[in-house]
Amino acid sequence: ALEQKGPLGTFVLDLRGNTGGLLSSAIEVANFFLPKGTTLLSTKGNSIVRQPVNGNTVETEERDEVYVAQRPPLISPNTKVVVLVNGETASAAEIVAGAIQDHDRGVVVGERTYGKGLVQMFTKLDDESQIKLTVAKYYTPSGRCIQNKVYRTDKEVNGRASEQVISQSEKKTFKTDRGRTVSDAGGIEPDLVVPGRKVGNLEQQLLGKNAFMLYAGQWEANHANDGLKLAKAKERVVTDAVYEDFMAWAKTNLARGDKGDKEPFSGAFDSMEKTLKESGYGGAVDQLTALRMRMTEIIDSEFKSDKDQLKKQLELAIRSRYVPRGEVLAAFLDEDQQLQQATRFSMEESRYAKSLFPEPGIPSPVLSSAAQEFQSYHTPSK
Repeated sequence: ALEQKGPLGTFVLDLRGNTGGLLSSAIEVANFFLPKGTTLLSTKGNSIVRQPVNGNTVETEERDEVYVAQRPPLISPNTKVVVLVNGETASAAEIVAGAIQDHDRGVVVGERTYGKGLVQMFTKLDDESQIKLTVAKYYTPSGRCIQNKVYRTDKEVNGRASEQVISQSEKKTFKTDRGRTVSDAGGIEPDLVVPGRKVGNLEQQLLGKNAFMLYAGQWEANHANDGLKLAKAKERVVTDAVYEDFMAWAKTNLARGDKGDKEPFSGAFDSMEKTLKESGYGGAVDQLTALRMRMTEIIDSEFKSDKDQLKKQLELAIRSRYVPRGEVLAAFLDEDQQLQQATRFSMEESRYAKSLFPEPGIPSPVLSSAAQEFQSYHTPSK
């Protein structure tokens, strides 16, 4: 269905913000681009073979598995492929990006991915509680593990295990099918680095508190009669008046909670003032009041300076209550700088080819196989 009107020129697979999902889904997506029998990933580690019966004992055995493509590709090997990634691309989404990169099937564009390469599973204990065990690691077709952290026991700190980012010196290099160098232990490094938009402090706080979606729910309730019509119209839903209302709502409603003074709307100042007075340090309340006022000024300033992006987030949240989020995002494609650069890059034939095939003389068995399979599979029988 994708190519009924002829081969696609470029296929952009946007995995930004995709934190993963089912392994089976990752394999299916990777198989869209790679031929039958191609290695997509492998796992190395242990599998649970017996649940605990007497005592909290879990028996495991070593088990390595290789996952391969099960059918011919759906996308023509002549179609250029661009995979967009960022720091929130993780787990199963990284598997897809790694398979495409290792087999030189497409160009990965954006920012280094998160680096979650652990296979985990839950097991019940005798008291009906559960623990989550790491039983294996994911490996891309070239053999690299994308996990960016390790857990080591520090003998100098009570013998406790600690989480540590893998150092640069510990990283190893691998080769793609056509000899390009890639590294492990730190997610998927893009072939073309294109920094994403920097998210402001206020926007992070509002996203973390789900403010845009919460307000969108209220907006929907207040527009029971005309909400659908407004959401499907070409004009933006979030006018300056709506944005002003959102600001007032956020300052009032998000002040409830106590998640700490790192969140400007958390009510931490009230808690701190109460503690100071109860501890006999009421004299410091004036300084706290001054800090509270300064924080209010900073937040008001960010509401103004980040207005365009905050309005966009609110627009997405409101329209998504009525129409598929994909359709809403499509309306903002012209403003997506990473996508625009990736598209321009794919249109530069020589640059795209050189990034994938730095040495043109090296053959690609996977691409050759994909071409044969695709033609055979998609050619109607006589």
